[in-house]
Amino acid sequence: TSNPLNVFFSSSPCRNGSLSCELVLVLQNSAVQSFSRDATKEEFIDKVCHQGVSRNSSYTCSNGYHLNTSCDGFTAGTVRHSCPSIHHMAACVALSNGAAANSQSACRLLNFTASNTTCACDLHSPHAGRRFLQ
Repeated sequence: TSNPLNVFFSSSPCRNGSLSCELVLVLQNSAVQSFSRDATKEEFIDKVCHQGVSRNSSYTCSNGYHLNTSCDGFTAGTVRHSCPSIHHMAACVALSNGAAANSQSACRLLNFTASNTTCACDLHSPHAGRRFLQ
């Protein structure tokens, strides 16, 4: 995470008549981040239950989460449990009055590392008025 950034210009940095004008910002992360580049794959535990057999089991998901499962002994079949997952991704989000702006944000993600996030913000966008970048 980072603190919001304010950028003020005494005059427009865009050339008159230009169709596009972007401001590229490299934001330093306040702490080292481990962002994912791909969506996490879901992990499932299938528990086979037999009628007349009640049993509790514990499994450890690949992320270290302990998942407890149980069969009540009344129902036979396979019960599918899903391991919880957390997916951290870098993002360039325009903020308005401290809240995330709509999906029409004028800022987009260019690149990210563990220590910084690079965003490009379109200064000609209708959303380019008062913007805070997170």
